[in-house]
Amino acid sequence: MFLRGNHEDLLIRSYEGDKRREELWLLNGGMATLSSFKLGGNSHWRRKFPKWAMDFVAATHVAVKFDHFHFVHAGVVPYGVDTEVEADLDPRLWIRHPFIKYGDSPGRIVVFGHTPTPDCRPLIHTNKVGLDTGAGQRGGRLSVGCFDDTRPRPRSPEFTLFQVCDDGTVTPDEAIRNVLTHLPKNEPTLRFSMPAIPTLPPASVE
Repeated sequence: MFLRGNHEDLLIRSYEGDKRREELWLLNGGMATLSSFKLGGNSHWRRKFPKWAMDFVAATHVAVKFDHFHFVHAGVVPYGVDTEVEADLDPRLWIRHPFIKYGDSPGRIVVFGHTPTPDCRPLIHTNKVGLDTGAGQRGGRLSVGCFDDTRPRPRSPEFTLFQVCDDGTVTPDEAIRNVLTHLPKNEPTLRFSMPAIPTLPPASVE
């Protein structure tokens, strides 16, 4: 199951003929995408864009909710807070700081990306986990999360975080693990482990 991000959203809008979004898409990875398919950056690229690739992008989900976790590209919309996102765009694909500061998904931990963390470490709150640690930027790292949604409530959910180190090795991030010792005592604990995770149907997809 694959999530849609803001770049996929731009591609879909561009493919459907939105000239304004096409210009933005071409400047933010679109030209590289067309080049990878050996297509030029002219207005005729839609005619030759691979159907299988467009079908894949169009079938992605904006959000996927399980029992413990809510997966979304950028975040969820905080109630009564300006999202700072243009009205014709889906804020779940574009929102940044208003979500990080105020947003949550009642009863679930929101797992998101989109906004790189300044210290290249995943952002860990009791109600959200941010995995964008700047892998596409100089000095950034690729972070990977393994989330276990099989634990019945009220037991706390478990997840494991890994980071790709500079030498290419993949190891559990002990610095992230240590963050948990500093969470307030009255907050639920996010446990780390290496569980075997079966394939489960999501509670809902959007």
